[in-house]
Amino acid sequence: MQRYQALHAVLELVLDFSTLIGNLRQPVVLDSAAFSPAHAGPVQDVLASIFRTLELAAPEFRPLAGGAATLCAAALDQHFAALLTPAWSGAVAACCADPSYLAGIPEYVRQYCHDVYYAGITIERIAMADGARLTCYRSTRRAAPDVVVVLPCAMPYPMARAWLSHLGGRYNVLAWETRGASEASQRGAATMALGLAEQADDLLYMARHYCGSRPHVMGICGGAVVAMEAARRQPDAFAGLSLWHGDYNFGADALQTPYQENLRWMLDTALAGRDSAEGVHGLFNDPGMLKNLNPRHLPSVLCPYATVDSLHRYALLNGSVMAADVAGIARQLPMAVSVISSTGDQTAHPDGSRRLAEVLPDCKLYMEPGGDHLSLFDAHARYREIAALCIGSGF
Repeated sequence: MQRYQALHAVLELVLDFSTLIGNLRQPVVLDSAAFSPAHAGPVQDVLASIFRTLELAAPEFRPLAGGAATLCAAALDQHFAALLTPAWSGAVAACCADPSYLAGIPEYVRQYCHDVYYAGITIERIAMADGARLTCYRSTRRAAPDVVVVLPCAMPYPMARAWLSHLGGRYNVLAWETRGASEASQRGAATMALGLAEQADDLLYMARHYCGSRPHVMGICGGAVVAMEAARRQPDAFAGLSLWHGDYNFGADALQTPYQENLRWMLDTALAGRDSAEGVHGLFNDPGMLKNLNPRHLPSVLCPYATVDSLHRYALLNGSVMAADVAGIARQLPMAVSVISSTGDQTAHPDGSRRLAEVLPDCKLYMEPGGDHLSLFDAHARYREIAALCIGSGF
C-alpha cells in the first residue's frame, strides 16, 4: 500500500463519512476551486474511484463560492478542504501519469479496509425476520470470552472503532448498527418497527446466534437502555452487564443535561408530523451551526440528521429509548451490573448514572473525574482497565 500513501488520509475520511454520505441520497458536492485546472481531472478520477469502490455515488465537483447549503454539506466540505490541498492534488496528479495507478485504486481501497480500517473485524449483513437489515461487526478469537457492544442509537461503526479495535484483539466481539438508522438498513422494510422492544429483540437475536457462550454486554449511551431492556426480558442470556455513560429517563429534570432536554424536544417535535419534522430538520441543518459543534466524531454524530426521513427514523429509535421507564426496568434486573460515567459528561447527565446505581439491586458504580461524553469513544487507558474488570468479573 506504500504506493498509495498519499490517499490514506482521504480514504479514512471517506470511510468515516460513508454512512452520512449514504444517508444523504445524493452525491457529495466538493469545491472544484480547490484544485488547479491541471490537476482537477486526475484528482476527480481518483476520488470517484474511491467512492465507487465503497459503493457510494461519485462526488460532483463545482465551485462553492457561496458556501455549502446545509450543515451536513458544510461539514463534508470543511473536512475535505483540509486534506485536498494544492500540494496533495499535485502529488496525486503526478501519480496518475502512470495509468496503472488509477487502475489499482479499487484493490488498494479493499486492502486498506481489510488491513487497517476494519483490521480484525468481519462485516456481515444480516436480514432480520421483519425485513430490517443489520450491518454486523465481528471479531473472533478462540477460547476468549464473548463481548457484545450495543452501540449508541443510530451511530455508525466509526463512533466505536477504537473500542471494537481494542476489544477485538482480546475477545470475541460483536456489534451492529441500529436497525433503520441508515438508508441501507431500511431498504425494503419501510414499515418495520423501530421501538425499544425491537432494538432489544435485535440484541437477544445477536447474542443467541453469534455467541458461543453467554456474553458480557456493554451498553453505550442509548445502547445502555437497550441492554437493560434485553436483560430484563432474558436475564439468563448474559454473563454480565456494563452500562457506559447512559442516557436515562427518571422523569426528573434535575437528572437531564440541557443537551438531553433539547434533544428530547427535537425528537418529540419531529414525531408530531411531516411538517414538524421538516421544520426541525431545517433548524438543525443550518450550516452556521458547524462552528458550534465539537469536531470529534462529527461524521458519525451528523448521520441521523442527513434528511428529514433519517431524522424521523432517529426520532422513533431514540425517542423510544429516551422515554423508557429506566427505574422500572432496573428494579427487575436480578443480575450484577456495572455503571460507568464521568463528572464532566455534559451530554448524558452523570447524576442519571448515580441514580441508576441506587435503583439497581446489585450495582458497582464507576464515576470517573472529568472527561466529557465523547472521551468515552476514545477508549482511553482507564476505561480499558474498567472494561477488563467488568468483563473479567462477569459484570
